[in-house]
This record gives sequence, structure tokens and C-alpha cells, in this order.
Amino acid sequence: MRSTLIHFKKHHDDLKVMPEMWVGENFAKREKKILENFSNRTHGLPSSNMNYVRFCSIPIREETTLKDLRELCHQIKKSMGIECFQIAVDRPKKVAHLLFDFYDKERGECYYIYKTKQKEFLVMVIRTLDLEFSMVPSSWLRHFFIGEFRSNPNIFQENMLLLRNSLPVLGKRSYRFINDTLRYVELICKGITRGAPI
Repeated sequence: MRSTLIHFKKHHDDLKVMPEMWVGENFAKREKKILENFSNRTHGLPSSNMNYVRFCSIPIREETTLKDLRELCHQIKKSMGIECFQIAVDRPKKVAHLLFDFYDKERGECYYIYKTKQKEFLVMVIRTLDLEFSMVPSSWLRHFFIGEFRSNPNIFQENMLLLRNSLPVLGKRSYRFINDTLRYVELICKGITRGAPI
């Protein structure tokens, strides 16, 4: 797969009907809720460039199910705030189309997904749907580590324990190297130190 960010585009309608779909809410009903909330807060209408509903397409595997995609959307909502309310699966093209509500009802404005968040989004897609890591540059590896750490804060300690049990096979030198690597990456994920080029 070609390495790229997943881009969100403004959308004004329901997703195209597909044999495999999930619709939590139709576009008109969701838009009405957003506009009512905005009007109550500002006593006006949003500007034409306020992209409160956006669409994106993500790659999937043949085995990917709607349940997998809904779990992915749950993680995205938890991590980024944006809520997916429609999913359409295009099996022949191995793509899923997602429709998101970008409006933050608490603040009365849209979420902004800057480039780092776009990377995190793509990494979340790859990890959750078990896609090929080769679709992103190796420089993004830290985002995978951080994603694993957020989903399981004990992951480094658990792997250090497995490593300790492998000491007789590895030998002391290899054991120290791998153990120190795990400790270093754990510190990066905790924000205690930063990875830097040598």
C-alpha cells in the first residue's frame, strides 16, 4: 500500500448505500442536532467553511467485519473526540467509507485534526484492523509504540518478563541490549525522554 495520510473531506449527505452498512443516524438528523446546538450557543448559523461532518475512506482486509470497524470508531471517538455515525463497506475495492461528526458540542466548534493526529489516526486504523505496517514510513514507528502503550500500560513490563525468561537462550549481551531497548522505548512512551537521531 502506498504510504499516505488519511484525509477527511467535507460531506453533505448520507453515505452511498452498500450491501454492508451500519447507520447510527442519518445525515439530516445529525446535521439538525449540530445546527440546533450551534444556534443555541451563538444565536446564529455556522460559516460555510465550518466542516462539521466529514468523510474518509480507509483500507481494509478481506476479513474485516463491520464489528471490527465499529470497534475502530469507538477507539477513534475515545482518543480524538470525533464520532463516526455511518459506515459503508466496499468489498471489491477493499475500502470502508466512514462518516464522522466533527462538531464538539461542549465547545460549540469543530475538532481540528492536525498532522500528528492524522498520523495517530492512520496508526490506529493499521493496528486495530491488522493492516500492513509497510503502508507508513519507518519514522512513524514511535506512534505504534505509543498506541500499544496506551492500550496496555504494562506492555513493556510484560515483555521484559518474557525476555528475562529467555535469558538462557539469548545470552547476557543480547538480553541487556533488548532489555535496555524496551526500557528506552517505555520512557519515550511515558514522555520522560525523547528519541533523537544519533
